[in-house]
Amino acid sequence: MIKINLLDFNDELRKVQIQKQAVSAASMLVLGFVFMGMMWALAQRDNTALNGQIAELDSQIGNLESRYRVVKKMQKKTKRTHQIITGIEDIRNHQTQPAMILDDINQLIPDKIWLKRVKVMTKRDVKKSGIHFDFEGGADEVIEIKGMAIQTQAVTEYVERLKKISYFKTVYLPSIERRKVGINPVWLFYIYCHRV
Repeated sequence: MIKINLLDFNDELRKVQIQKQAVSAASMLVLGFVFMGMMWALAQRDNTALNGQIAELDSQIGNLESRYRVVKKMQKKTKRTHQIITGIEDIRNHQTQPAMILDDINQLIPDKIWLKRVKVMTKRDVKKSGIHFDFEGGADEVIEIKGMAIQTQAVTEYVERLKKISYFKTVYLPSIERRKVGINPVWLFYIYCHRV
């Protein structure tokens, strides 16, 4: 009778199962590494694409930064220009009354007249000078204009022009004196303008 040792067969079966398990574990491990390699390759491709996009965005940011600096400079210049214009408009709108009066008085001077002095006098100064002036309904100031003329007609023309200035309540010419400057006769005059 032949004897078969079945114990060896069971050992062989167990070895085969262990080999199968080892092969499946190794193939799972290899598949895992292949999958991880593919994922790494995909991540590298995405990373390279993202790096390219980042570089492009950096160059766009560089271009925009220079434009931003230009815009900021322009905004500063515009703000400064606006401040200057506002200052000029303030000066124009709040120009001191004496400057406006001097300008108006100067603009109206006819030919053959020259001014020697323009002076703002208070009520007290007017009373001290002995000129009789009615201060009712106007400012407490009088503008005294001292000048010389070659002809008396030029003085009367100047007085008529001054009367047309809206902020003068009254224009008063108390006297005209004849004087000599060198060998030429001239007329010395004083005009008093009472402000409204």
